[in-house]
Amino acid sequence: MQADVWENATIAERAARFEPVLVDGGDPELRVRYQVVRMPTVLLADPWGNEVLRFTGYHPPEPVVKALGAMPEDFASLEPHARVLQEDPADAAALVGAARFWEGVGLRQVTERLYDLALATGHWKDDPKGRREVVVARGVNLMRMQRNKDAAKLFEDALGEDPAGAGSDALLYGLLAARLQDGNLKAARAAYQDLQQRFPSSAYTQRAGQVLAAAEPKKD
Repeated sequence: MQADVWENATIAERAARFEPVLVDGGDPELRVRYQVVRMPTVLLADPWGNEVLRFTGYHPPEPVVKALGAMPEDFASLEPHARVLQEDPADAAALVGAARFWEGVGLRQVTERLYDLALATGHWKDDPKGRREVVVARGVNLMRMQRNKDAAKLFEDALGEDPAGAGSDALLYGLLAARLQDGNLKAARAAYQDLQQRFPSSAYTQRAGQVLAAAEPKKD
């Protein structure tokens, strides 16, 4: 890594705006905080020390160059969420705020990890509607990553928890969109039928009808 990566001229140039920290493995506090179990491990963190990306083991220069270039110049809108996560890495609202920041930057893998962590907290026990809004946001991010089957399962699982709960129409629309993007027209039609029966006046039902009609095979 030292010879092939960190001494690479392109990487050295891109890394110039970062603050390098080299740990030889003997710092137990850092090892626990970042859960480092293998050497070498490279972590890219935000200005408040919260992990963004990691590389474990040897990696060639190309993905490292790409990762360094993907880090934004301006972290201002992340700051309020990052400062909270610095003190409490399991704060659900801060995790969601950070996820939205990284989604805007285009780092969708980071976004997925943060949405996943947010949904795993106990925060949503008294806010099922808010939880479903995060599920929808996560599902959209998964579809943008072309992980359509994962998005469909996410929507299906959320619907199974409370079929009549608030936001079920949005989840069904998400399910339809994931199935369409995955090329499963039959499953998309089934989701639309469910929408029509259960939420005939929903804006999601109207939009779903338009999307499904555009996806139907054209008749000669």
